[in-house]
Amino acid sequence: PDFKNYQTNKIVWVDNAPPWFREQVQELHGKFAVNSFDALFRDILDNPGAWTDFRSDKASGICSQKFPDFKNYQTNKIVWVDNAPPWFREQVQELHGKFAVNSFDALFRDILDNPGAWTDFRSDKASGICSQKFPDFKNYQ
Repeated sequence: PDFKNYQTNKIVWVDNAPPWFREQVQELHGKFAVNSFDALFRDILDNPGAWTDFRSDKASGICSQKFPDFKNYQTNKIVWVDNAPPWFREQVQELHGKFAVNSFDALFRDILDNPGAWTDFRSDKASGICSQKFPDFKNYQ
């Protein structure tokens, strides 16, 4: 739909609109409620430090392709860029390096920096003591 009223859930396509509507709706540009879909993409651009970018991890196979492209760990909002508006795709390229630290990298760095805080279950998994589904490392602190 071209328009949706989020209070009533009514939707409208402009294809069937009368001519007077098409003329007058142009005057209302910028006065409509913010599309929540667009608002998430705008928030990524406006607040890149709050979002973790997983696109390169997905491309390299570190993350599953089903994993979201961006995640805000403060709000738990997730975003895939498959349906991103064209303006987002252009502007997000300018933000390389300004996103939150990838949590995967931070966890691996913490294992190397603080090995005494982590328990290593890799040999237990290999010997069958632990299930293969058990994590390789776990921090009990």
